[in-house]
Amino acid sequence: MTANIDLIDKILSGHRYSGTVILHPTFGKSFNDKNSNLTNRLPFHYVEKGTCRLLVDDKEYVLNEGDFIAILKGSVHFLRNVTEEAPSETTLICGYFELLAGTNQSLTDSFPDVQIISHKDIAQSSRMKKLLHMLVEEVSSDLLGAKSAVKSLADLFFTYVLRNILTGNNVEHGILAGLADTQLVKALSAFHDDFHKSWSLEALASEAGLSRTKFVSQFRDIIGVTPGAYMTQWRMNWAAAELLSTENIIYDIALSTGYQSDAAFCRVFKQQFGVPPSEFRKASI
Repeated sequence: MTANIDLIDKILSGHRYSGTVILHPTFGKSFNDKNSNLTNRLPFHYVEKGTCRLLVDDKEYVLNEGDFIAILKGSVHFLRNVTEEAPSETTLICGYFELLAGTNQSLTDSFPDVQIISHKDIAQSSRMKKLLHMLVEEVSSDLLGAKSAVKSLADLFFTYVLRNILTGNNVEHGILAGLADTQLVKALSAFHDDFHKSWSLEALASEAGLSRTKFVSQFRDIIGVTPGAYMTQWRMNWAAAELLSTENIIYDIALSTGYQSDAAFCRVFKQQFGVPPSEFRKASI
């Protein structure tokens, strides 16, 4: 992935995300956990001790001590012991990541089915190594504020998982594939540098150096949605993040996303989220 890092940060700013740890189980020599299904969430497991197999859809992954896996597509999965000779105990840290804002199709289409970060790769990254060490300590702690610390650390680790995906070279669809396209990335850069501007398809196509027809076709084939849908989705996701993280009035948020009236903004926001901005903000309190 050779796209400008600043552009990637701008795109991710429109996708509010979080991480949550829900379990810290220790299994015996033979274990066979129940079906795990987290609707609209992206499960993850970190093998603190021992080994295990993870089955998701028709694929199997063997995880060793220190390995991390996030299931980004197909969240129904099963955990199994490796063999009868497996270590006497296997301890996991289990949880999920969640994209909290609106329609994230162009981002999630870029994700692989699973993202594995091996213990070797973690050992080579001082940041991930320290972060996971802190996570293990806090999960096992009964100190004041441990749950809040675990939540913050899990949030931060999702950023590292996203970075791991972004720096890979096997993305074929979605917004990350668009960033790797030498023509589409020019239009994406122009839009995200000035997303409150009223962009026409002709103007974006010109930025990409393509005809309008070719631009729309190429954008849809690679990113998975039309340019108009992408711009609307990203603006509304960005607005949702603003509603959740700031006290800015709705009119100011509408202006910052390119709408000249809060009525028009509220209408589009409700189409995407099912509720008006005011109710969306209240529901998060």
